Amino acid sequence: MTKEEHELMIAMLAKQRRFIDLLVDLLVKEKIITKENRPAFEVSVHPSSVQMGQMYQETRASYLQAAEACGLKVDL
Repeated sequence: MTKEEHELMIAMLAKQRRFIDLLVDLLVKEKIITKENRPAFEVSVHPSSVQMGQMYQETRASYLQAAEACGLKVDL
């Protein structure tokens, strides 16, 4: 993959995380998710990651860590 293709993948993963955040927020608002059942809906998204920049950086770090664990050298 090129550097640009890796950056595109990271951006799409960050966008997906944001959609998940919004969905969980909506489910909480509509009282579909409650304190009692919230653990069943939890995903590895930090509630403090509301800014795309921060979420992107967290996703990028996770992506690079996963690549390294698979033995891939990603030059970003």
